[in-house]
Amino acid sequence: MKNIVLILIFILLGGSPLMAETAEQSVGQTAVPQQALQRWQQMTPEERQQIKRVYQRYKKLNSEQQQQLKRRMQRFRQMTPEQQQRLRKSYRRFKQLSPEKQARIRDRYRTYRQLPPEKQREIRKDVREMRNLPPAERQQRRQLLRRKYFNGSRQGGMSRGRR
Repeated sequence: MKNIVLILIFILLGGSPLMAETAEQSVGQTAVPQQALQRWQQMTPEERQQIKRVYQRYKKLNSEQQQQLKRRMQRFRQMTPEQQQRLRKSYRRFKQLSPEKQARIRDRYRTYRQLPPEKQREIRKDVREMRNLPPAERQQRRQLLRRKYFNGSRQGGMSRGRR
């Protein structure tokens, strides 16, 4: 995750690994932010290879996906360090789940995103309130919320009650 974040920041700063490599060879022909070029020059060959691979995957995305990724990175950069840390922790926890549980969470999130805004606000309010409950009550409330919003499915986004 950290490497991907660095890569995306690098891209958002206007640089690309390939531009940086070119800029090393012919300074002045490509406008690469100085910070990006310096960071590139300080990387090990392995780090450069990893960035090149991720960058190539990025370039294969369609323009809408690239724009979405850029918007997400901009939101990430606007977060406080604490919010960024929470997001990284949630991401690590998510990646440790089985592919089936990840798929259920994604499906539940898609369902959530299709709900009207007032229903989404209601869910967020319920989840916030649930966080302050003792564990046993939180489990009962979680089950009620699953039935209320997601047809009672057992696994997924609200399984830990954290958000």
